[in-house]
Amino acid sequence: MRLNYGPLRYILVSPEFHHWHHSSEAEARDKNFAGFISFYDVLFGSAHLPTARKATTFGVDHPMPTRYLALLAYPFIAWASKRRRNDPSVSQPHLSNGGEPAQPRHSAPLS
Repeated sequence: MRLNYGPLRYILVSPEFHHWHHSSEAEARDKNFAGFISFYDVLFGSAHLPTARKATTFGVDHPMPTRYLALLAYPFIAWASKRRRNDPSVSQPHLSNGGEPAQPRHSAPLS
């Protein structure tokens, strides 16, 4: 649902705010963390609510595990891998799901 709260969008989280939270567009990464009150994102500079555009692509741009338990463990394995390499540029390890390779999630346009 595309719904704009007007000036209240800087105080309360709207569907529009949430769309940008899940957008895979580079400018929207690490933005819109609030779950109910978007004012905190505005206050800390992490709000992303362009007025002339709508979010059109969603998802992640790297392979993710397809099995439930591997998906739950993924953030911890990624953190451990990054820490083990002591390399801040390495953020996504290559994981296997019981012998099958992780499948990438593709962003799809919102219709």
